[in-house]
Amino acid sequence: SEYSVSVPENIPVGTRLLMLTATDPDEGINGKLTYSFRNEEEKISETFQLDSNLGEISTLQSLDYEESRFYLMEVVAQDGGALVASAKVVVTVQDVNDNAPELTMSFFISLIPENLPEITVAVFSVSDADSGHNQQVICSIENNLPFLLRPSVENFYTLVTEGALDRES
Repeated sequence: SEYSVSVPENIPVGTRLLMLTATDPDEGINGKLTYSFRNEEEKISETFQLDSNLGEISTLQSLDYEESRFYLMEVVAQDGGALVASAKVVVTVQDVNDNAPELTMSFFISLIPENLPEITVAVFSVSDADSGHNQQVICSIENNLPFLLRPSVENFYTLVTEGALDRES
């Protein structure tokens, strides 16, 4: 058997992801099932919790799409007589726009001489740690300012004066 669940990366810690079900027709101790991870990787045990009596898998820590897009684990149901059944569990993490864009200044001058055209005021880059469409960043300035924003190489921009500035105006 295989269980699969798809969840957004911003679900709260402690969220129940799924409930495994196994049956055993035996009675008494031979019919009592316990659940456990088989050959569990350290990352699985740090990220997920498996209730050994209920077969419930929940999160122990936050999920991050940029860190891992899916988790694959194997769960074993064992009865009191040491008979086992196993199932694969796939947890797919959905990307959410959860990272703010970052602006990194490479060059900046705060004193701009007047009467000189097209002075480079700043050079900076913008980035976003999200993935895919959520990684795209739009960079702009207000229209009524005497500056131009010029894209240069990938994700780098230059802010220049639109013309000569006049201190009195």
